[in-house]
Amino acid sequence: MASALRWLGRGQGYRAVVREIAWTAARAVPSSGEDLEWLTPLVDARLGERFDRLPRVAREAALQAEEQYLHARPHDHDGADLAAELGANDAAVEHLSTAYMDVLDWSVGLLQERRAKAPSRLQRLIGRSSAQTGAEPVACEVPQRILDGLTLRSDQPGWTQRDAA
Repeated sequence: MASALRWLGRGQGYRAVVREIAWTAARAVPSSGEDLEWLTPLVDARLGERFDRLPRVAREAALQAEEQYLHARPHDHDGADLAAELGANDAAVEHLSTAYMDVLDWSVGLLQERRAKAPSRLQRLIGRSSAQTGAEPVACEVPQRILDGLTLRSDQPGWTQRDAA
């Protein structure tokens, strides 16, 4: 689980991940610096809720991977321990990647909702509000590691999805 946390932050702390998500959302939706100020604590709270679930997710994945491994190889307890460790790590990475994407999506939605309630100067000049035009799709620059983390897990524990050394 600790390695998955280091992987998510690329060696930086939790606060850096929170700021990264808030910054990415703010860049995707035209916003001001004050949006980043109120958005960051909200991202912190939402992401924290997801982080709180991480130990349970990793523990359940480890138990499942160990059980599956021992079912296939009943006498290989060392291999089962490794399979459990890999299963827990993969589940943690997937959980963190999903949490990152969910919180980013939620953050973009908050900013879009705020934009819809406060039309821009240009929209006021031409007599249209963003509520009339609807929320438009936005493009967010999501780190490749997050996208890769969404597809890590497999049904088979062990080395089936990993490159052999």
